[in-house]
Amino acid sequence: MSLLIIAVLNAIALISVSFRKMKLAIVAIALSLIAIFVFGSSWAGVAVLQSLRPPARLVAPAFKEKNMIVVLGGGVFRWPTPETAINENPTGLEFTSNLWQGARMREAARLYYACKGSEGASRTCHITTSGGDPRKKGLSEAAVMKRELEELGINGNDIFIEPDSRNTFENAKNSSPLIHDKEYGGVFLVTSSLHMKRAQTFFRHFGIAATSAPSDFLFIAEGAKPTAIEAGQFDLALHEHLGMVQYHLYNMIGRNPPPIAIVESKD
Repeated sequence: MSLLIIAVLNAIALISVSFRKMKLAIVAIALSLIAIFVFGSSWAGVAVLQSLRPPARLVAPAFKEKNMIVVLGGGVFRWPTPETAINENPTGLEFTSNLWQGARMREAARLYYACKGSEGASRTCHITTSGGDPRKKGLSEAAVMKRELEELGINGNDIFIEPDSRNTFENAKNSSPLIHDKEYGGVFLVTSSLHMKRAQTFFRHFGIAATSAPSDFLFIAEGAKPTAIEAGQFDLALHEHLGMVQYHLYNMIGRNPPPIAIVESKD
């Protein structure tokens, strides 16, 4: 978003110069410089990130008799494997999780093993990997995560996949029926810290009161000097805020399904 704004301002400046509209060109250049400073400075990043900060890392999970760990997809990469090799051996190994999704899987695996190791073998511990293929890479995020979780030693029979979601709202919508049907007492939502507030809002919309299990944490370095890293984090935070605005707008105009009441577990 910030890059688009800066690009538009620079384009306006170039067009203005070509038409000899020098005053407009100067204004556009000045606004572009201000935007670079604002979007890339730490104080702007802190301002937009402050309301998105989740609870601290989940250190001592309160597991129930039946537990579901829902891990949300964050994107996959497709390795530049020759097409002939893919066609001859389409194992899916040419796909791998990106940095965001990789961190989420590590947290999901940590919770799974903590669940399995607590209070005997009678405890049920399952994982749902949720994520489709919104960027048309060729394999769903859910399928990639399941394979990589199995590579970490997790029993594939304990992993359910939800491979159809194109966005966070659909993550919640498509994952909630399984959770409601199986009556899991403990539900743990694994996603990035920046993403957690919006994800929790959507899951609660579908009647799921999940425990937050953030997988990573964004740190804003102090200093007024604008950097590309700070600008990127500003964009990510802005995306979350705009997603919440869209959610409330869709609720107002009736585009979202009615919310489902949350039933507190007795497990």
